[in-house]
Amino acid sequence: MVELNPRRQRLAKEYARTQRRLGLAETLLSAAYIGVWLATGLAVALGSYLAGLQNWLRIAALGAAIGAPLYVVTLPLAFYRGYKLPHKYEQGNQTVRDWWMDQLKALLISVLLGGFVLELLYWLLAWQPLTWWLWLGAALLLFNVLLTNLAPLVIVPIFLRCSRWVRSLVICSTACSRWPHTPKPACAAFTLSTSAAAPKVQTLHSWAWAIRAALYWGIRCCKSSPPTKSRP
Repeated sequence: MVELNPRRQRLAKEYARTQRRLGLAETLLSAAYIGVWLATGLAVALGSYLAGLQNWLRIAALGAAIGAPLYVVTLPLAFYRGYKLPHKYEQGNQTVRDWWMDQLKALLISVLLGGFVLELLYWLLAWQPLTWWLWLGAALLLFNVLLTNLAPLVIVPIFLRCSRWVRSLVICSTACSRWPHTPKPACAAFTLSTSAAAPKVQTLHSWAWAIRAALYWGIRCCKSSPPTKSRP
């Protein structure tokens, strides 16, 4: 029977409790920030100031003008939640440089995806003023399905700290796990830490599951392929 460490259990509970409180504080801070833009009329004034631009460029500029200060305002709290707090409760070993690199990558991805959704929203408002919400819901549903399937193959490997060959095997094993009857979901390889000082055991774990998935599907393909007839 596995015995739990009382000290680590206590630290884990305190860590989860603190994360929930900080998450709530970040949500309230973001809501207050948006409320200031709406209550003071800054959003309307900025929209009028950018009226001379093309629609898509105006929407992008408005989103950047509102989103950039919000990112700066919430950045100290994000740094404490994502770096200081995990180290305080022995939940992380990521370096400051790696954390900032991950933040930069996440920011670029958020700008691309968020900008696309924002442009789509205003395009639907202009195209279907009465039923835009229905079209937006259908588009977001499709977008969510695509992102769920593509994220492990495209987005998650960007944040992995491992060699190019391990990353390739992880992607291949994750693709194999999309098919039925895989022995074990190969996405378990994504337990890799984003820290450069991650234990080598996790890298070996990724190798093991990637090779196992590749061998499994290779054997299945060989068994399922029809035998070729020999020529007389």
